Amino acid sequence: MQAMRKPLRARARVPTAAAARGGIRVRGLSTCRAAPGIDYRKLAVEVIRDSTEDERQWMTLMNTPSVASYARKAVIAKAKRDPNFAKQIALAAVTGALATPKLSTTSLPAELRASSALPTCPPALAEPRTPSIFDEEESDSPPRKVRRRLTYKQGYDAKSALIGESALGCLSFDLAAHLLSFVDLITKISALNCSSGLREVLQHRSAWDPLRISKPIGRGLLRRLKQKDPLGYFTEERVRAKRSFPRGFFDISQLEIVLMDPERVEMPQSDTEDEAPKPLLLTLIPDPLDEMLKRLKHYFTKVCDLTIRNIEDYRMDYRFVELRCSELEHFPKIELRHVDSTYHLHASRHHQPPEVDLARARAMNVARIPTGVEILNTSLTEREALFLQEHLSAFKNGTDFCLSHSIYRYVPSHTVRKKYKTVVEHLRRRFPACFGDREECQSTPLR
Repeated sequence: MQAMRKPLRARARVPTAAAARGGIRVRGLSTCRAAPGIDYRKLAVEVIRDSTEDERQWMTLMNTPSVASYARKAVIAKAKRDPNFAKQIALAAVTGALATPKLSTTSLPAELRASSALPTCPPALAEPRTPSIFDEEESDSPPRKVRRRLTYKQGYDAKSALIGESALGCLSFDLAAHLLSFVDLITKISALNCSSGLREVLQHRSAWDPLRISKPIGRGLLRRLKQKDPLGYFTEERVRAKRSFPRGFFDISQLEIVLMDPERVEMPQSDTEDEAPKPLLLTLIPDPLDEMLKRLKHYFTKVCDLTIRNIEDYRMDYRFVELRCSELEHFPKIELRHVDSTYHLHASRHHQPPEVDLARARAMNVARIPTGVEILNTSLTEREALFLQEHLSAFKNGTDFCLSHSIYRYVPSHTVRKKYKTVVEHLRRRFPACFGDREECQSTPLR
């Protein structure tokens, strides 16, 4: 018996193509030693090709932990190298859902190996318009109730059934959502109205994180939120506004937005004899920064990495100290840069604040003073040094903080010390290594 077992074991350890065609149990691929004369690469490709002909075999293969881990790494690496790869897969899913009720999964391995095999997108999806969920108007009439027939049976999974209708049905739910995170925002919003499988995947938070919003999309987003929730104060209006967006849209951790240009509010005028004023549009946004920070407080509550661009300089010059101590107090690290007559704000929750060094802060302050400006006797405190490291365009000369791009605008130093008192105390408790043992005050003239 022992003599008969050895040949059987040796024969079982050598995988063959016939065994690969018979099912997924090809343990020899991972357990057997390298045997001469066997091309394991060719054998693996043949196993994958045969698995695509049977949906059950393919799902069994993809549910294997080692295979799923390798597929996740390979797909994510391909999406990072080629930004169009994820977009092409999403468009393939949309076109497949529009063309046939269920897209075959045979072409997916070819898509993973070469993105050129993907079908081209139709002209209607090549340049999608602004997402409809940002543009649709408020309806006074209640929505019509539609009776839907639900399928109740043992083992029924709604997510798997919906994903199976698209080209992403060969991927797991989490992997499909992570893959869609590399797709631009316009394509993802357009896919919500085209494919039921993608619609279910886009409910996941990973499909939107990180969220990068351009200027036209940001205008539609802020208008939509202001239309649904004008004040941003009442809970019922906030819940109603969130229902018009995918579930995971506001649960992102990274947000980057380019603010719209402010809309000027015209004075009400009348051309009639009764001098009745014309009604003002309630969706006008004269202060995009204030509107965005309001939504950040009540909607994007889980954001840990925030970037806001195209901020009006004259608004931010006088409001930064107040905003730093209110809406932005939970972000330890903040940088405010002045670029091309606008401000760029970056805030992070996971990074520690810059180390406060009074000697370095004095040298930084002197370097920012423009030429031709008379240097006065200036003293810096720990709170003022932190302000200089966060506001990269400010400098102190005398008793006031001025701005390098506009020296006529100033912020009183006593306002900075008063507002930054709670900020420094809070940061000192969390990051004691970034601050000294006690707050020092140096009165050294800047030469």
